[in-house]
Amino acid sequence: MKSKIVLWGKDASEAKCLIALELTPDDSTVHASIFSEELATEELGSKLLFDWKEGKEIEFPEGFIKKESTLSITEPLLPEGYTVDKPEILQRAQTEWQFMVLSSKLNVSYQSELEEIEERILKLEEYNHKEWEGLKNFWDKVREQMRERNLFKEHATALKERTNTLFAKMKEHRTSLDAKFKEEAQLNHARFSERLNDIEERVAKNLNLYNVFEELKDIQREFRNAKFTRDLRDEIWKRLDTTFKLVKEKRFGPESNTTDKVTRRYNGLLEAIKKMETSIKRDRNDLEFQNKKINSAYTGQLETQIRQAKLKMIEERVSSKQKKLDEMYKTKVELEDKMEKTKARLEAEAGRKAKIDAAKAAKAAKAAKAAAQKATEKVAVAPVEAVVEAPSTEEATPKVEAVVEAVVEAPSTEEATPKVEAVVETPSTEEATPKVETPVENTTEEEKE
Repeated sequence: MKSKIVLWGKDASEAKCLIALELTPDDSTVHASIFSEELATEELGSKLLFDWKEGKEIEFPEGFIKKESTLSITEPLLPEGYTVDKPEILQRAQTEWQFMVLSSKLNVSYQSELEEIEERILKLEEYNHKEWEGLKNFWDKVREQMRERNLFKEHATALKERTNTLFAKMKEHRTSLDAKFKEEAQLNHARFSERLNDIEERVAKNLNLYNVFEELKDIQREFRNAKFTRDLRDEIWKRLDTTFKLVKEKRFGPESNTTDKVTRRYNGLLEAIKKMETSIKRDRNDLEFQNKKINSAYTGQLETQIRQAKLKMIEERVSSKQKKLDEMYKTKVELEDKMEKTKARLEAEAGRKAKIDAAKAAKAAKAAKAAAQKATEKVAVAPVEAVVEAPSTEEATPKVEAVVEAVVEAPSTEEATPKVEAVVETPSTEEATPKVETPVENTTEEEKE
C-alpha cells in the first residue's frame, strides 16, 4: 500500500491539472497538492511518479495549490470541485488508506502499551513473574496482529525490537532468581526426603497406618506449594505416590489402587479446566479492549467495522470454549461422584474383611481350645486302656484254634491230615492237645461221610 498517489484531473472550470495526494496515517490527514496544466511539466510529472511516490523529497514549483482534509469513509478525498480521470484508483486508495489509518492507530496503541510495560520493567530490581507474563501476553497480541497482517512491517519490526530488549532485561533478572530458586529447591528436597524416610520406615513396620496416611496427605498439600526444580519435584512425587499406594494397599487391600486411574483423570481434568478458564479470561480481556477501542472518539468508521468483525470472531471463540468448559464441569461432577462411590465401596469392603478376619480368628481360637482339651482327656485315659487291652494267656488259645480251623477248612484231601498233625504237634504244653483233638475228630467224620 502506498500513502501517495498522482492522478490527472480537472478543476471546477474543467481545466486540466495534476493532483498529488498524500496521507499521513498518524493524524488521518490527506494533503492535496494541485498543479495547473502550466506547472505540470513532463519533468514534474516524472519526479512525482518516480521520486516523490517512493518517499524522496522534491521541490514543488511555486504557484501550486495546497489543501488539507481529514480522511473519512464517507467524505471524498479530493477537494470540492475537483475530479480525476481514473476515479476507481481514487476509490481504492480511499479504502486502503482507511486500513492504513487503522493499522497506524493500532501501532500507536501498542507503542503506548509497551511504553507502560517498559517503564515498570526498568524500575525492577529483581525478577517479577507478573511483569514477565504481562510482557508475554503483550507480545502474543502483537504476533497475532502480525499474522493477520494488520500491522505494517516497519511497525511490527519496531515493536519486536523493543519487546526483545525488555525480554533480555527480564532474563537477566531471572538468571539471578534461578540461583536462589535452585538453592531453595535443594533445601525443600532435603526436608521432604527426611520426612518421607521416617514415614517409609514406619510403613515397613506397619506402625499406626491411619496416622501415617493422614500425615502423607499433609505432606502432599505442602508439596504442591513448595518450590522445586522439575527433576527434584518428580523424584519427591514418585516417592510420595509410591508410599501412598503402599499404605492404601495395607489398609484397604490391593484393590484400593484401582482408583488411581480415575484420580489421574480427575487431576488432569482440573488442569485442563484451569487452562481453559485462563484462555477464556484472556479472550474476554481482548473483547473489553476491543470495545474500548470501538468506543474511542478517535476510531473511524472503517476501523470500527474491522474491530467489530474481530469482536465477532473473539465472541465465537469464547462461545466455543465456554461449551467445552461446560462439558468439563459436567465430567468433573461425574468423576467426583464416581470417586465418592468407589471410596464408600472400598471402606465397606474393608469393614467386611475386618469382620471376616475377626470371625476366622475367633473360630481358630475355639478350635485350638477344643483340640487342647481333647488332648488333655486323651492323656488321662491312655494308661487304663493299656491295662485293659493287655493280652491274657487264655485269650491266646483261640488264636491257635483259629489257625487250626483255617488249615482244616483247606481242600479235603488225604494230604490235609498230616498238615493238621504238624500243627497239633507244635504246642509244647499239655493244655494245647485237648483243644486240637476236637476239630481233628470232626474232620475225620466229614471225610468218612
